[in-house]
Amino acid sequence: MDNWTIFIALFCGIAIAQAVFLAVFLLAKDRLKTAPTIFLAIMLIGLACRLSKSYFFYVFDGVPHWVVNLGAAGLWAIGPAFWFYTKTSHPKKIQLIEYLHFAPSLLCLVAILFVDTSLIVKMYYGGSVVLTLYLVASLFRFRQAGWSGNPNRFWLFFGGMSMIWLTFAFQVLAPSVQLYTAGSAVASLVLYGINFMIMHNQQLFKIKGKGPKLPDKAKQEDIVRELERLFREQKVHLQKGLTVAMVAKAIQKPTYLISQTIRHHYGLKFTDFVNKFRVQEVKDQLADQANPTIETIALQTGFSSTSSLYQAFKREVNLTPQAYRKQLIQAQSIASSK
Repeated sequence: MDNWTIFIALFCGIAIAQAVFLAVFLLAKDRLKTAPTIFLAIMLIGLACRLSKSYFFYVFDGVPHWVVNLGAAGLWAIGPAFWFYTKTSHPKKIQLIEYLHFAPSLLCLVAILFVDTSLIVKMYYGGSVVLTLYLVASLFRFRQAGWSGNPNRFWLFFGGMSMIWLTFAFQVLAPSVQLYTAGSAVASLVLYGINFMIMHNQQLFKIKGKGPKLPDKAKQEDIVRELERLFREQKVHLQKGLTVAMVAKAIQKPTYLISQTIRHHYGLKFTDFVNKFRVQEVKDQLADQANPTIETIALQTGFSSTSSLYQAFKREVNLTPQAYRKQLIQAQSIASSK
């Protein structure tokens, strides 16, 4: 074995280790073991299996039949795994029958029991074509169905897998030692690049944990009714320093259910929800010209200070209290003159 062959074998061997390391790293980072991460790990393991054939090609005089089968199984697994990675990044459940996409890969593994690998060698041709179709389908789904994750993450792996596919295609169409060497080197460099990008930018694989489970519809409706009664009839928002815990105690519901319902039903945080009712009280008082100053109104409507009233009022009405009062006076003057 000459020095060049040793270098390529070492380069390819490290790339295999990189693919396995990256798969383990992603699974370890994602404590929830979400579907996109699992399929991404399967894709990387499949790539490692495919590169193992090249590794044995350089290190040994002949490639064992089980390595040929393992490489074919890996090649046929890359496409479906990337497709499922793209698909599961959308809120859509996978049907059990869809896992038949992995059937050819499993058949290659089962074929390890047989010594004759002539049919398996032909699987490499089909595998390269199928990988093309899966990459195109994944790109189409990414563009058409929206993407709930980091788009840079998709482009990182789509670009990497596309470059690796090109090397596999060249190896199949124009087989030679030189192209075989170049293909293995390109695949290895792509894996090095992916590893570098992930280690350099941890945000690419920031895993979002699952949010707390929302209350069922009946419970939400019950809480909404209680909130409407508490705020509209009892005007609890006029109480200074009102907290979600105080509201939860008043209607005998858990605090987290109150916050979740307000966020889900009204699309507001608790503070904004309370201020919405307080601002309405301010508007009602501003409509009466005999009412006292803004400072007094702030204290009467539950605001902790005049500045907090100004901030909430401007955010809700897009006017200052004085400007709103001036508009009301002008409108009333015009109405009375008619």
